[in-house]
Amino acid sequence: LRMVLSSTGSTMATTLPQHIGQETVARQKLRVRRIKLEEYVQQSWIEVRVLLGFPDSTAAFIALIRFILCHVLQPLCFSFIFWAYSDVIDSPQLIFGLCVLCRECLYCLMVSIAALRHPAILLYNPQRAEDAYFDMYYVVMPEKWVLRL
Repeated sequence: LRMVLSSTGSTMATTLPQHIGQETVARQKLRVRRIKLEEYVQQSWIEVRVLLGFPDSTAAFIALIRFILCHVLQPLCFSFIFWAYSDVIDSPQLIFGLCVLCRECLYCLMVSIAALRHPAILLYNPQRAEDAYFDMYYVVMPEKWVLRL
């Protein structure tokens, strides 16, 4: 960009890189700050969004994508596959599959309620979390993570 602007003789060539540099430093400061899970729950959507440095539309898009892809898609896929193969599997597997299906439905319900009560949790990012031990819950046992909220 600098070469293009300087080759055209634009006067912005000296001010643009400086502005980009300041913006980059500000974004790096935001990335470095670790956020406690309690901040996602105790603060409002707007406060968390500003804390993370997201514009409103970006935060809403991220929250929607995370809700669908990270929380709802897996239970929906399991439900569809379980339904598709329910006539092929035998009775003990069907019983255990129904138990897992109930657990998945309960998880969807818990995430939906948590997202309605504290929408900022959909902006949660394990890379910026302060408690690295609790990130294991988010990945391995997400229902326990939601229960903590």
